[in-house]
Amino acid sequence: MEQLPALDATNLLGCFLQICSHNQTLWSCCHVQLARLIRQHMVSHMFPCLMTCCVEPAIFCPQEFIAKLIKEGGKKGVEIEGASDMGGLDFFCTTMELPDGDTDLLLMSMDAMNSDPDPEAEDRKGCSGHVGKMIYSAGVKQLALVAYVPDAEHNKSASKIDVQVWMDHVLKTVGGGKVLTAKKAATSPKGGHIVVACIPADPDKGKFPLKDKDSSMAAAFDFLRKHDAFPEDKDSSDEMVFGDDDNLEDYE
Repeated sequence: MEQLPALDATNLLGCFLQICSHNQTLWSCCHVQLARLIRQHMVSHMFPCLMTCCVEPAIFCPQEFIAKLIKEGGKKGVEIEGASDMGGLDFFCTTMELPDGDTDLLLMSMDAMNSDPDPEAEDRKGCSGHVGKMIYSAGVKQLALVAYVPDAEHNKSASKIDVQVWMDHVLKTVGGGKVLTAKKAATSPKGGHIVVACIPADPDKGKFPLKDKDSSMAAAFDFLRKHDAFPEDKDSSDEMVFGDDDNLEDYE
């Protein structure tokens, strides 16, 4: 009996994409992970095969996903700009959905939030480079965190917060995290610096990304309050957390 050749990663992924091209539900569940593989260059050499294996090559479109990611970040940036301008907030914490725990993608979200608006675009996006932020994205395997503090000339409280110390405080408070990119210059029209970190999931130790997200946000706000960079919560509650389910207009 003739032995069938072993399937390598290229063939396996090509077969999977061919199945996805006929199943929109399966594709909707997996496109984020596939786009992540492309961004991490794990399958960059497979592009020619991927494009020929797909019955409908257009369905595999990481560029389309990245566009959605940037749109999500840009929209959240405008919301933060409004809350900051009306409420006088210099710092903010919020979560992003599309990065799905990927630190590279979350950094792209931060860049989109901080970008200047395109004067020719129909909708304003970004616009919040003057606001310091820590943003989060919970995936299955880890919680991704990106912190940003603009130059002091653009933010009256920026001199009170060192972005590296801020992130270190959050990681120490929550536990189990690590810095992936230490303090470096941010890609922002308002200058400043960013720090990138993650907190891996560890079910045996009770470490779950969604749970750590809430703990991280609470720790970040606590640090800001202690350094007089965020207003004290009037009702003395630690539940003042801005995230996916919050309407930022409520704080304008």
